[in-house]
Amino acid sequence: MNGTPNDGDLVAMAQELQMDACLHELAGVTPNPALAARILEAAANARAERAPDRTATRHWLAAAVIVVGLGVVGAVAWSRSHRQDRVVAPPQDPRPQPQPAPTPPKPEQDPMPAPKPAKATTLIADYSDNRVLEVDINGRIVWSLEDVFGAWDAELLANDHVLITEFSVSRVREVDRQGKTIWSFEDLKNPYDADRLPNGNTLIADTFGSRVIEVDPAGKIVWLLDAVIDQNGEKSGLRPFDADRLPNGNTLIADVLRDRVVEVDPKGTIVWQALSMPNVHDADRLPNGNTLVTLRNLGKVLELDRNCNVVWKLDGLRSPSDADRLPNGNTLVAENNQVSEYEPLGGLIWRYETSWAVEANRYPR
Repeated sequence: MNGTPNDGDLVAMAQELQMDACLHELAGVTPNPALAARILEAAANARAERAPDRTATRHWLAAAVIVVGLGVVGAVAWSRSHRQDRVVAPPQDPRPQPQPAPTPPKPEQDPMPAPKPAKATTLIADYSDNRVLEVDINGRIVWSLEDVFGAWDAELLANDHVLITEFSVSRVREVDRQGKTIWSFEDLKNPYDADRLPNGNTLIADTFGSRVIEVDPAGKIVWLLDAVIDQNGEKSGLRPFDADRLPNGNTLIADVLRDRVVEVDPKGTIVWQALSMPNVHDADRLPNGNTLVTLRNLGKVLELDRNCNVVWKLDGLRSPSDADRLPNGNTLVAENNQVSEYEPLGGLIWRYETSWAVEANRYPR
């Protein structure tokens, strides 16, 4: 959908924001207090660009009132869950630091300069603050984008643009570093995840649309999965919280509807699955063939082998919704009010505090 939203679009947006606030309340987290002001400011900007539309303005105001009102309802839950005794671990570079050496005599010709140490940044979707931010290893914000309504996923693309999934306004869009929308797809119902594929298409977990779709750059759906088929030929629906296209052409899906992770072929037939995965939010296939699974309600991240045996785990986490295995063997976890990096033995070696981080990805810079 392109252009200025009409009355029907704004009514739908208000309804979706109401669902957004209710989900916050159920999770014990209220929307950012500034959200209503942002909505009103966005409405004012929109009015400046087009002829006055009092009906549309009323819908924007309704959306703001809904968020503020339900925010008050959720305040008690927030006060219980947002602990006041949190101490932020000082950001630290997990790599060993070289010790200073005596300055050698300067040779007649300077040697080749030593390569600079590898650097990395972490891209975070902060759902409660409605923003995407990128931080360096020292916790400094190097880039951010505000007014991302229901930021649930953020992926850095090869062209240095960012692919953003906005749960509350049912949209996936590609933005440049100035925040300009380069591409968008909006025929969705509260999506959780989107990935840009090597062929240029975009794979989307259209969560409350109960489907996984692949969309080409022109916005055409070229692949759709709204049911999976077991080995007996029986079909079952799904509610995908995460979907990844694997190198073999299959698709790995975290299906919260049936508490399972499934790998399906292009026809939707299950070729592998892990059952009894309650409130599974994320599933990643690792280079060793194992699968990293994030269980939000249990506060766990599990590594499963092909026989679904647990070969590694993190537990005692703060409502994790995303976990990635890093090239150094550590695991990066988005766990509610922080993004954390854990070593293989479970030690916390890096942390960045957030309001409600639901996705975090580490990128070399």
